[in-house]
Amino acid sequence: MATLSTVLSRYGISSRIAANIEPHRDDQGIWRIKFSAPGDPAGVAVDLGGASKLAAELRNISELTLAERIDDAVSKAKRYARSPLPR
Repeated sequence: MATLSTVLSRYGISSRIAANIEPHRDDQGIWRIKFSAPGDPAGVAVDLGGASKLAAELRNISELTLAERIDDAVSKAKRYARSPLPR
């Protein structure tokens, strides 16, 4: 069975930078999910499809709270992408 650290590492994410999970629009206007740690504003950005896949993998190893946080961020990013506000 996979562990949390192995699942996260497949996406270039460490347990430390999974502290902050939020929607983030990149320079091209594409919404992604940004994983970062306090004091590390750069973090790692994952596209919405990859983030959803990550959440599914986390549910498979019973990391339900983290999966829910990612799903929430993906839902927000999709809502923001549909928003009529300027990009």
